[in-house]
Amino acid sequence: MKRLATLLTSLMLMLGMPAMADNYAYLTITQDAAETSIEVSTIDKITFDASDMVLHLNSGAEQRLPLASLERMFFSQTAAGIATVSKSRSEMKVEGGQLRLTVADGERITLYNTKGEQLFTTTRDATYDLRPLGRGVFIVKMGQEARKLMNK
Repeated sequence: MKRLATLLTSLMLMLGMPAMADNYAYLTITQDAAETSIEVSTIDKITFDASDMVLHLNSGAEQRLPLASLERMFFSQTAAGIATVSKSRSEMKVEGGQLRLTVADGERITLYNTKGEQLFTTTRDATYDLRPLGRGVFIVKMGQEARKLMNK
């Protein structure tokens, strides 16, 4: 609850100064230990409902981000995360040091370290224990989509 209050306070400050966001190229969001950067120029507006932050994109599409799993967001000149590519139907979630994967038919999910070394791959639903890997940044490739994963 405290995290949500902090996020909303930060957002209110940002909304009070709309010209500042125009100076930045990316909105970076950390959610479920994955970091994603979205080009600000593709976002028409940001709204909130009871449970989600909603990005209204210039294309007419909406991207809904559950507030409960939203850890951090910020504007920057450079991409801090990997841009979202919504081609994958697979899903990932990090809970208690476990990477839980739900794999869509025909897709492969692969976990890499920052050296590019393959740590794990699967074509079926799976759980991977991240704890032995230690803290750090990892890349999860799901079909044609890649996401940055932060193991805390």
